[in-house]
Formats: sequence, structure tokens, C-alpha cells
Amino acid sequence: MVAFAIFIFLLLDSVKVFNIKRQHCTYDKEKLCKPLLQLLLSTIYFTIYFLHGDVTSVLPRFLLKKIATYTNARTTLEARKCIKKWVFRSDAVMGFFLATNGLLVLYITINLVKLYYGDHCEGLLLFEAIIDYGLGGSSMAFLGE
Repeated sequence: MVAFAIFIFLLLDSVKVFNIKRQHCTYDKEKLCKPLLQLLLSTIYFTIYFLHGDVTSVLPRFLLKKIATYTNARTTLEARKCIKKWVFRSDAVMGFFLATNGLLVLYITINLVKLYYGDHCEGLLLFEAIIDYGLGGSSMAFLGE
């Protein structure tokens, strides 16, 4: 997870961060772009969003594997009577928990990004934060298993 975060940090906004020349902003042609320190801070924030997506993906999967283990034990005991009821309940708990947790954390992340950037929150900054969050979650889902 740390290796992915370092990789994302180095690649994310590397063209903008390591370029010292000031350029005109895309949203207002009269102003110059943010200084180097602000770009570096935004890159750090986006790396944090990536790690936030990692943690959001890893922790629920750990809890769900615990739930699956306990459910398998219960299913084995109840298999003598009727197996359909217990299997359906365990799968429903796992599916609803994972989807609800992902949407809740995504909603909180969007509101925190809007709160941090305030009125200056460009659509691009918000989309980059959400993309990094999703990339972190999907990379752990893909490679964490």
C-alpha cells in the first residue's frame, strides 16, 4: 500500500509540480497558476485520498472475511435443517455492508473536499480527489486479494 502511495505521489501532477515556470490558470487567464508549494500540497492531498481509498477498501474486506468465517460455521450447523435461509442472509449482510460503507465514505470525502477548498473548489480538483479515492479502493480490491 505504501509503495502504491509513493508511486502515485511521484506520478500525480509531476509535470506541474516539477515545472517552475508560472502559467496562466485555466479558469482565469489573467491570473497566474498556484505556486510550487501549493501544487506540492495538492499532490500530497491527492496521495492521501488514494490512501483513504485503500483503507476504505481493505478494512471492510477484513471485517467481511470475519463475517464469512462465522457465517460458514453457522451454515454448517444449520445445514441439517435448511441451508437456503442462512446462505442468503450471510451474502446479503456482506453485500449491503460493502456497498453502504463505500458510498458513505465517498459522500463524506466529497463533503470534506468541498469544505477544504471552499468557494475555490473547481470541478477538476473535486474530480481528481474522487478519482484518486476510487483508484486506491480499486487497486486494493484488485491486488489485495
